[in-house]
Amino acid sequence: MAISATPDRDVPGEKISNRITTAELAAAVEQLRFVTDAAPLLISYVDAGMCYRFVNSSYAAWFQRTADDTLGQHVSAVVGEAAFAVIRPHLESALRGERVSYEAAVPYSKGGHRFVRTELVPDKLPGGAVRGLVGVVLDITDRHNAEERERFLAALSDRTRLLTDPSAVVEETVHAVGSFLNLSRYMYADIDAGAGTVTVYSDFRRDGNVFSVAGVWPLAAWGDVVRDLAAGHTVVNRDYQTDPRTVSDWEAIYEETDIRANVTVPLHRNGEWVAIFSAQMCGEARDWSEEEVSLLESVAHRMWLTLENARLRRSEQTALTRQRRFLRDVLFSLTAGKLSLCDTAEDLPAPLTPMSEEIILSRPEIRSLRKQVESVAETIRLPEDRTQDLLTGVGEGAMNAVVHAGGGIGRVFADTERGVVQVWIRDTGGGISEEALPRALEKGASTAGTLGHGFWMILHTCDRVWLLTGAGGTTIVLEQDRTAPEPEWLRDVDLGT
Repeated sequence: MAISATPDRDVPGEKISNRITTAELAAAVEQLRFVTDAAPLLISYVDAGMCYRFVNSSYAAWFQRTADDTLGQHVSAVVGEAAFAVIRPHLESALRGERVSYEAAVPYSKGGHRFVRTELVPDKLPGGAVRGLVGVVLDITDRHNAEERERFLAALSDRTRLLTDPSAVVEETVHAVGSFLNLSRYMYADIDAGAGTVTVYSDFRRDGNVFSVAGVWPLAAWGDVVRDLAAGHTVVNRDYQTDPRTVSDWEAIYEETDIRANVTVPLHRNGEWVAIFSAQMCGEARDWSEEEVSLLESVAHRMWLTLENARLRRSEQTALTRQRRFLRDVLFSLTAGKLSLCDTAEDLPAPLTPMSEEIILSRPEIRSLRKQVESVAETIRLPEDRTQDLLTGVGEGAMNAVVHAGGGIGRVFADTERGVVQVWIRDTGGGISEEALPRALEKGASTAGTLGHGFWMILHTCDRVWLLTGAGGTTIVLEQDRTAPEPEWLRDVDLGT
């Protein structure tokens, strides 16, 4: 970057003085350097040939150079060919006269991969020609990495927070963290301090050269660091072969698992050491950064809460399953085997032969469904009294779908040989709460959002009823035989001879 001195003349051709003396010029340059060196930025001036004409001290130091060593050098010789390939298009745009702003990950030859925000301002002559550019670079690697870590943690939480299987939480966590930090191995293990064991259920392994350590291990295999872990301290080991806590046990213990470096975070419940998350490097040391250790601690504590919640949800789910099974058995018993409460669609009966098209249920169309049922009943010679009972049950079921779910679908099936009429009624309402099911058996019961009034009548007019209900809707299947089935209680009576 050039600074020129222009003589002042009071009349054309007559030189009076040099307004900027050599000393003043040197002072101006020194002042410019002082200002740019004080800025927390990398500042440079590059000419049209992409050679440096000025760099501040921060810029030179970043590449382990002095300013004098850098001046006159081509950009590629200073930043490295890989980095130059990234920034070259931006330099070319600026040298065409465009002001350029960009953020990019740049693989510098010195200083490694850095994430930078760069401003390139073209230096234009009065005629518009570009003679160079000013580059201002801000290293935002730390901020970028912090944001990336937060995004990673948020994404991991989103993927695991609703899981009810604890093993799925562990599996998702160890694979996500192991890949994100490029670990050799990452694992979760339960601790039984009383038995002196470490139980590894699942571990991430970077490649086939890293073997699994899943299984039960003696706590003694962790050597002297066990005391720190039991006390609740994260153990950071950058090299087991040189760390004073492990050097004496290296060949006897750690070589067995090929661990060379690790970060192990202990987890405690009610003051008792119960688990660990451990990040490991196999066959190579690793200089763990503070940010990496902090991330591993955050993951361990967040995922521990997620794991505990998954265990709680699993326990609640198991209790609900037992409760629903009990309710199903009670309802089946109370209705003399007529009512089957279904957990899934697979529990519903197989549809018989279709005897009609589906009917979209509304108040007027309930009559159409009843007419179809009446016609099919006549076809299979269902007695009049049993036909009327079935029509009553179908009418009540269809009306419940219309009133409480806004509508539904009805269809008639039959087995003409066995003399069975089967009617399916489906809706997409909010389902029936388990708390309301016992009340639905009461005569005249009516609760919005449930089967309500008429369910008692359905059970007293149809031979068999299947009920599948949940947040996605309700399905009722009604069956009526040509001949009334023998009562459940009578089947269990030994009449003798």
